[in-house]
Parts: sequence; C-alpha cells; structure tokens
Amino acid sequence: MINKPAITLFGNGALGGALRDFFTKKGYKIYSIWSSNEGSVFDESIGAFDKHNKSFPENSSDLGDIIFLSVPDHKVSELAHQLSELDINWSGKFVIHNSGSLPLASLKSLADKGAKIASMHPIQTFHKGDDHSRFKDINISLVGDEAVVGWLEGIIQKMEAKALRIDENQKQAIHLSAVMASNYLVVLMNIAEEILKQNGVDQSIELLKPLIDQTLSNIFEKGASNSLTGPISRGDSSSVKLHLNKLSDQKTADEIYRMLGKKAIGIARSHNNLSIESADLLLKLLIEKTE
Repeated sequence: MINKPAITLFGNGALGGALRDFFTKKGYKIYSIWSSNEGSVFDESIGAFDKHNKSFPENSSDLGDIIFLSVPDHKVSELAHQLSELDINWSGKFVIHNSGSLPLASLKSLADKGAKIASMHPIQTFHKGDDHSRFKDINISLVGDEAVVGWLEGIIQKMEAKALRIDENQKQAIHLSAVMASNYLVVLMNIAEEILKQNGVDQSIELLKPLIDQTLSNIFEKGASNSLTGPISRGDSSSVKLHLNKLSDQKTADEIYRMLGKKAIGIARSHNNLSIESADLLLKLLIEKTE
C-alpha cells in the first residue's frame, strides 16, 4: 500500500462529509465521491472534480485504492454486491463500511472477488456539516482483515482518536450500548421536557441542566451503578406513588417510569441501599395497574 493512497467515498452525508474533510486536510487524494444521484471523479487535467452523468462507477478508473461505504445500513450489502459485479481487479483494494450494527459479512461479495475488507465505526454522533474535528478524542471500533485494520489504525491516530480492535460480538454490544446511552437518552430527555411543558414550567429542559451535568459527572467518576440517587434509591414510596398518580393519563411515560423504576430497585438492592421490605413495597406500586 502506497503512503497516501487515493480515497473513494460512497455517501456524502454527515459521516461521509467528515471523512472527506479529514482526508482533504491531511493531504490525501479524494479520487471519487458517489451519492445516490450523482458521481464525481477527480480530473487531473483540470485539477477539480468532474461531475458525471452517472451515479455509479463503471470501471477501475472511477475508483480509488481505499473505498469507504458511508451509506445507510440497508444499502451496504446491495452496494457491495453491485460493486463486486464490476469488471475490475479487486485484489489491491481496501473496502471499509462504517456501520455500527452490520457484520463484516455484508462485504462478503467483495471479499470473494479479492478485496480486503473491514468495518470502521466511529462511536459518536455526526450531523451534516461536521468536519474532521468531530473525530478528535472519540473511540472508533475496527473489525476486519489485518492489512486494512492496520492501515486504519494509522488513520485513526491521525484523527487523534482511539482505535478499538474488537470482534463481531463486541461490535454489536458497543452499538447497542451506544443506542441506549445516546439515542434513548434523547427520548428520556424529551419525556422529561414534555412533563415540564405540560405543567407550565417555562424553563423547560434548561431547568434540569445542572442535575443532568452532575449525574453524568457522577457516572464517569463513580460508575453507573454507584450513581443512583432519588426516591427509589432511598425507599421513598410516597414520592413514587405521587409520580405514578401524576402520570396516570400519560400511558407511554407511565410505562417507562415503571420499567426503569424496577431496574432502579435492582440497582439499589445490589448495593444494599434498599431494604427488602422497602423494595417489595416499591415493586408493588410499580407493577399494579400495568394493564
């Protein structure tokens, strides 16, 4: 592999745009970029990208040495299959998908043609317009052929991020944990915000910012299971009963409160912060009227 191989990007969304910015800033040649409705290949004669009247490459001259598939998960396998049907020599190319949930097998059609394959998943949220700085200090998981993973470790070092060599099972676990910690945290904050708005609290979610900040600080300082506070951790059944009464006409919020409350009882009991009697009383409150 040459020192700075040419890069092809499929997908010009949030992550694809950040990758493009990174490789450009680090002096790599972006050879071609492909999206759902257009393709651009760098034209050496004019020193710029030449937009094609096609949205898919046709031969080797349309592809670089390193190919990133930064497309929605449901498109990865299909795209890999379409690429594998091109009449080109894949033996010298690296193909990398950026999905957190898909297995490496989603690129099998290209591996069968001789390509070296890998999965590289940044454990971070990306939005359209993010630049290379979004990679700084994050963790990026790697699974795949040794040659590709080794090259990617060098890239991740230049991103000032941390490379995690993991197996497929660990990759799935990391993605699931990331969804719980990020996506569903947003859902919980949305429910909290709705409760405030429905009851005329003008400050909305900003009211809770100091509490949220301190909770996150506690989690990273002491660990999640050591950071539980609130009515369940201290066996305050009266507060829990009042909360449930307040949520009696909000089915979704009520169900989530009960479900998470049961989990909180388990955490509190595991640290001996809650007596058996208090836990039983709380559990009874949380399981009644669930239908």
